[in-house]
Amino acid sequence: MARGTGCRWAFWFNVLGIVDLAFAFALRLVSGFVLGEPAGSSDLLPQALIPTTAVPLAIALHVVSLRRLAAAPRDAGMVGAATA
Repeated sequence: MARGTGCRWAFWFNVLGIVDLAFAFALRLVSGFVLGEPAGSSDLLPQALIPTTAVPLAIALHVVSLRRLAAAPRDAGMVGAATA
């Protein structure tokens, strides 16, 4: 981060996180169509909380992080001046 590459890495981390969640959702959807029924027992309560709560929360956190990165000041001198 001292060389100014932290924001770039954080951006790509969040983008890849969203892509990973979308890919997992797509695989789950396709496996349901191909196999005739959803893979696993995600109808039961503990497993049902993952796709209905954890995945939307993870996507929301990635989006919030991307928005904060977009709103962050670009100049490293501005960040040091604001904290000094």
